[in-house]
Amino acid sequence: MCICSLQTDRSLPSLKEIKLKFEQKMNRLEEISELIKSGEPEFSQQLELYKEGAVLAEEIEKELEKAELLIQEISEEDQGEN
Repeated sequence: MCICSLQTDRSLPSLKEIKLKFEQKMNRLEEISELIKSGEPEFSQQLELYKEGAVLAEEIEKELEKAELLIQEISEEDQGEN
């Protein structure tokens, strides 16, 4: 995929949108971590928070993997142009 197609394809989220979603997920994961560490929520609430955190961590990992692939693709395109 060419960078130019990423910029013109309106069905794809912008890099700013991706970054915002990623940062929101990271912030929520940090919040969950702090809540669980505090020991304040009841045990059942801690379990629910843990489940939510596990889902967020998996989503974050997938987004990082996608970003890494995009970076590799861009690097390969740049090397092909030289």
